[in-house]
Amino acid sequence: MKTFNHKQTWLILLTLLCFSIPALLVNAAVRITAKVDKTEVSLEEQVQLTLSVSGNTRIFGQPSLPGLDSFETYSAGRSQSVSIINGQLSSSIVFTYILVPRKLGEFSLEKVKLGGKTYSVKPIKIKVTKQAPTRPARPRAPSSRSSGRKATHPAGKLFVEGEVDQTTAYVNQQIIYSFRFFRAVNLYENPEFEPADFTGFWIEDLPPQRQYYEMINGRRYLVTEIKTALFPTAPGEYTIEPARLEVMVDSFDGDPFAIFNRSFRASKPQILKTNRLKIKVLPLPGTKPPDFTGAVGIYELETSVDKNKLRVNEPLTYRLKISGQGNIKTIPELELKLPADEFKKYESSSSQDIAKGNYRVSGQKTYEYVLVPQKSGELVIPAVSFSYFNPDIKQYQTIKSKSYTIKVAPSLTKKTPTPLSLPALDKKEIELLSTDINHIKNDLSVGRNGQFYYQSLWLYLLVALPILGIAGAVFHERHLEKIATDVCYARQTKARGQAKKRLRRAEQMLRNNQREFYAEIHKSLNCYLGDKLNIQAAYLSAGEVERLLSERKIDSGLIDEVKDVFSACDRARFAPGENEQEHMKKIYQRAGAVINNLSKAGI
Repeated sequence: MKTFNHKQTWLILLTLLCFSIPALLVNAAVRITAKVDKTEVSLEEQVQLTLSVSGNTRIFGQPSLPGLDSFETYSAGRSQSVSIINGQLSSSIVFTYILVPRKLGEFSLEKVKLGGKTYSVKPIKIKVTKQAPTRPARPRAPSSRSSGRKATHPAGKLFVEGEVDQTTAYVNQQIIYSFRFFRAVNLYENPEFEPADFTGFWIEDLPPQRQYYEMINGRRYLVTEIKTALFPTAPGEYTIEPARLEVMVDSFDGDPFAIFNRSFRASKPQILKTNRLKIKVLPLPGTKPPDFTGAVGIYELETSVDKNKLRVNEPLTYRLKISGQGNIKTIPELELKLPADEFKKYESSSSQDIAKGNYRVSGQKTYEYVLVPQKSGELVIPAVSFSYFNPDIKQYQTIKSKSYTIKVAPSLTKKTPTPLSLPALDKKEIELLSTDINHIKNDLSVGRNGQFYYQSLWLYLLVALPILGIAGAVFHERHLEKIATDVCYARQTKARGQAKKRLRRAEQMLRNNQREFYAEIHKSLNCYLGDKLNIQAAYLSAGEVERLLSERKIDSGLIDEVKDVFSACDRARFAPGENEQEHMKKIYQRAGAVINNLSKAGI
């Protein structure tokens, strides 16, 4: 009977586990949690219900809500997510509903029907009263709200509005822009949305998209609301141009005879635009602290070490975390200054976690360093300082970490082994030994080339294949979802491919169209920078390009090369003087090299 050693046994178990992962996911138990945004409302209000369902995604249909028959239920969308945390894959779907009460009383949600089965949830009680409960007023910008309510549709059944929570802000301070679409009619098809032009701002989407009902002048509207966080990049006066929505109204709505020509109607699209908004961006005031790098918000700084006693050449881990509310992505790495003769520093890892709860951008950045002491004694890891501007109190604030005293003992030195002196062997004796000594084989279970099967690279590749396949599918799905929902990410991802297409078009113009050749070269580089920096290309002047690239610490030589290519294209387009094909080829090569070098530099 065949027996296996401990290595072979573990490999067999690992293989079975990898191939059983999909089956485990399919048969995972379904878990449902429910929550509401409020538990007491009036007949004129609505409740937002969120159902989170995780487990077997194959049975996910649309849930039904027994026990809430006294509410009109409207679906406000669904979202699905797949994640891998600590090597564990999980998936979930979130359903959002708008509940509009029909009558007074107390109602309870205790069960949810899904896929033909009934699941219990933690009971949620909703009380419907005649008068709305007292709640703190939601802050609004009165000017933009009132101007936005002027109906842009003749009958007042459709209109849009744009609004900001503040019209004056400091550089890099968050502004919340809200787009709202009001409709009291059915749509023939999904509208086409063109966002507002946010030139001059760093943009962050603020999910989730909300849907709710609102009464205006006795008419009930279904409102779709999208919020965006704006962080101004420079002081000055800015104008947020109108967002645009193209809608097709269902001609059957309100016309009892339209049903007879429903298949032959040709409804014209209606264009809805928001109001234009003015933003005043103030420069950061006063004298800035020496270590200030432009952070605006409210932050905390934490540090830690995993040990404070060790020996020379033994590593320790130093962790540094910046957390708080603000544009965390733009905070650069803090400088940890260490004496070169005391420590060697190696960056181990860094991570970034962004949160957008309550429509405020916050999060944390964490850095880990491996420090290796080079001498014994009491060595000090100095404090790290971080300065930021707090817009609430209009002051700069500096926070410092604590310093650490590390006790380092001398290393345990090993004695150098004494070389063993052996008499020399001549060639014949060596050959004789090679024929007399043979390996004794005590296990004939070997693969090709005398290797055991568990020593084969192909076995490890086969074991890893299911895990790599699942991980690849998850990351690819996330990538596609982010491209579809994050305009900034989509522009940055496609920037280099679009630039290469324009350069290929310019290459086709090398011989017969000099003016259009230089225009295409100029456009390829200009649009590449606009996509990467998330700024409209039309607003990128030479000075703006230099400022933005300098802020990102791009080499001055590369910045000069970008400016030279732009200048050469402008001279050739508007003051032609060099018509040689050789000059055009050089500009073409320089533009391609500049785009490649910008990409290598992180732009």
